[in-house]
Amino acid sequence: MANKLGSVWFAVVVVGVLSGCSVDSGTPSQDVASDSDLEGTRWNDASPDSRLDLADGLVLDTHDGTDLAGDLEQDSDPLDALLDGTEILLDVQSDEVDDPCGEASFDLDADLDGISDGQECLDGTDPADPASALSWYPQLTQVHPRLFFGAEDIPALLQRASSPAPEDEVLLARIRSHCALEPPEQPTDGTFVKEVSQERAWISASCALAGLLDADPVLLAKSAGLMEAEFPDPSYMGLGRIVPVDEYNLLESEALVLYCTAYDILAGVDGVDSALLESARGRLVQRIDIFRTLMHEGAFYLMNLASQNNHPMKAFGALGLCALAVNDRPTAAQDLSDSVAGLYYLLTSYQSVPEGGYAEGWNYLVYGSQSFLPFIVALHRIQQGEPRPYRGSGALTDGDPNKGVVVEYPDMATDPTVQAVYRLAMETAFPNGKTLNTDDADPSTLHGGILAALFDDPRFLWNWRLPAVGLFGGLLDVVTFALHDPDRPSQEPTWPVDSCYPEAGFVVLRSSLEADAVLLVLQGEGGVVNKHGGGHEHPDAANFLVTAFGEDLVLDPGYIDFPNHQLVMHGEDHNIVLVDGAGPETWFDSLPQSDASIDDCHFEEGWSYALVSSEYQGALHQRLLIRVEHGKYLVADRALSPEPHRYTWQLNGNGGGDSGGQFALADSGASWERTGASLLVAVASTEGVGVLGHHLEEHSVHHGVWGTHEM
Repeated sequence: MANKLGSVWFAVVVVGVLSGCSVDSGTPSQDVASDSDLEGTRWNDASPDSRLDLADGLVLDTHDGTDLAGDLEQDSDPLDALLDGTEILLDVQSDEVDDPCGEASFDLDADLDGISDGQECLDGTDPADPASALSWYPQLTQVHPRLFFGAEDIPALLQRASSPAPEDEVLLARIRSHCALEPPEQPTDGTFVKEVSQERAWISASCALAGLLDADPVLLAKSAGLMEAEFPDPSYMGLGRIVPVDEYNLLESEALVLYCTAYDILAGVDGVDSALLESARGRLVQRIDIFRTLMHEGAFYLMNLASQNNHPMKAFGALGLCALAVNDRPTAAQDLSDSVAGLYYLLTSYQSVPEGGYAEGWNYLVYGSQSFLPFIVALHRIQQGEPRPYRGSGALTDGDPNKGVVVEYPDMATDPTVQAVYRLAMETAFPNGKTLNTDDADPSTLHGGILAALFDDPRFLWNWRLPAVGLFGGLLDVVTFALHDPDRPSQEPTWPVDSCYPEAGFVVLRSSLEADAVLLVLQGEGGVVNKHGGGHEHPDAANFLVTAFGEDLVLDPGYIDFPNHQLVMHGEDHNIVLVDGAGPETWFDSLPQSDASIDDCHFEEGWSYALVSSEYQGALHQRLLIRVEHGKYLVADRALSPEPHRYTWQLNGNGGGDSGGQFALADSGASWERTGASLLVAVASTEGVGVLGHHLEEHSVHHGVWGTHEM
């Protein structure tokens, strides 16, 4: 038995205090698997003829025989030409394609950037490189609004605003109340305050839509005036530095998304003074250019390149959306290609797995979405499910295998991995609909009103309409209102109550899909979802949490916020086994030392189990979790090592401290009592002598605020 030292066996029992609660039996799991590998042809490697095939169906043919210029002359919608083309009109021989300055090349746009090959030859740009053009689709410069709705949609929006359905009423009330706020001012000493910039942009976007819906020139002028106002130069925060000052990159990305949303609306409605609008546009271009420079140079460039997480993803969202909104900027085509290629790589490869696991945790998916979800929506209006060629420079994503190569990228709204990430965030959520708080995460609410329309999935509406989610829009209420169909019915959940996601690292056991369900989540993250979370990843191999009857019982300590996450992110903060007082972490920022794996899952009526294993601190750990019945669980931990160790089994219960619950130590375990449910735990060891103890630990109450409980 020299190789088996320190086995621990114990049981966790959840007893509901509430009476009359029924539970459903579990159903077999259905593993979610999809393949989002970029299978598209590399544009650089394609023959001229095959480039025509790759370009087929996206630009020239508008079903009426006219091109973009013809549509403009006929005062029709040139966006239709971009969306509805089905075939290349001109039969060009391969030798003609090889000569982009040939006569036929003025009728051909092989790289789909809206500029003919012949014109690109005259401009000195590459007709085969969509990132090299001097602007992106200049034919669309005067066509607004077009990011989230078009001129043809405005009558329906006006009708909804005049007789709002209950959900529209909520969204409009938020938009109008934010529009009515007095904008904060930047300091006069030259300091750039990122929160002020974001708030002013939020007010600007709200006033733009409210001014459109109410035909109110005062609100439209307020929106344009906020955009047109001078602002302190933020360059000191990053240029010439190794470490950036403040987190300008994060909140300014949100500000740019909001300002470009506002500009798209203002440029397409009557009632805005043309001189004011032109001045506002000039200031917006200045703001974009400064942001772009800071993201590609100095300290923010180094941060983006090192982090490969929400930092560059938010930057890509902002620069990509603004490239679509202000498309005649000289770097718009490059920014668009960089944003598509970079965001696609980070969102579908580096941070995620096809099963839907997301390395940084759901909190940062929602946070990043404030910047990149509007870009995905606007891009979907362009691509309409069809692939398009882009060439990213890879400046902020050095690991991208397609760096510097022209590749056909899918419409991200239809990409299986993108959909799986958001779907799994919903499927693994707490019974109240908020996302799990594992890793650096506080419970968050998904942008369900947007996601339901983007993915054509009414299950997101079901989640969005839950009371705790509360029709969440965050910074994106304007986008949510534009996309929302108040008459669209939601769909009840169709995923199984019990689910196993080995690649994503989750086992979910539920009594039902109701708000008072008993929920147990067991973690077993490995690979991408364990290692690519960086400083937001917790060393929590085989951690588990329990909530029941609306009460959190076994706690994951959560996140708090980045300045305070050291209080909750270490191995000794989680429901795991320590080896000689240490968890599965390294000395640097507590990054996980090793992967965990979900080795087996089995679900059936009456009992279910899951097995997770991990190796750290010189011992192999196996955790077998068995649901005897809903509310009663047996957790068996086995530690295997050639050397003797002291093992510490930990459980965070929601009682004691200032948690609002009661805690009591018993002879063989402990109990935590709350108003709606209680947790009873008995612990026994098969080898060695166990000693029971307890102490206070911190847990996140909500973002930026923490409380204490007894471990």
